Amino acid sequence: MKSRLYLTLVILLLYATFATYAQSAAPIGFDIRGRDCSGGLGLCSANKMSSPNNNISIQKTGENVFVLAINRSSLSGAEQTSIAGQPFSAFQANLPTSFTQTDDLIFDSEVVQALGLVPKYKLLKKGSYPMQIEENVVKITLTLAEVGKP
Repeated sequence: MKSRLYLTLVILLLYATFATYAQSAAPIGFDIRGRDCSGGLGLCSANKMSSPNNNISIQKTGENVFVLAINRSSLSGAEQTSIAGQPFSAFQANLPTSFTQTDDLIFDSEVVQALGLVPKYKLLKKGSYPMQIEENVVKITLTLAEVGKP
């Protein structure tokens, strides 16, 4: 009986820990101004912050995959264009959308650790990533790769 109770408590504790880290306000600052932070599409930097950004939440979905959820009301028209190539209002609900990363971006080890990802995955490769534009939030699914691996 004691071992069953102990096992149940351990499982509840593990679940509570996972639920806490699965989605939280981002202690990461993301700059979405494209190439060299001078304009264009995609992330140009990611830095660990001392306090969370309440307009962004992160949900880790795999050892090298996370969903970046951005509060739509916090984005200007220019920021929307940097994320999607045009303002969100230009998209029709039934069309698939994607986030374009125009250049490779290597994340710092601190950022990867703060995201809860496996440390060997640091590279956000240039390319297209799935994006969902919802009523109140924009969700971008990003997958990191190993540096130096094809």
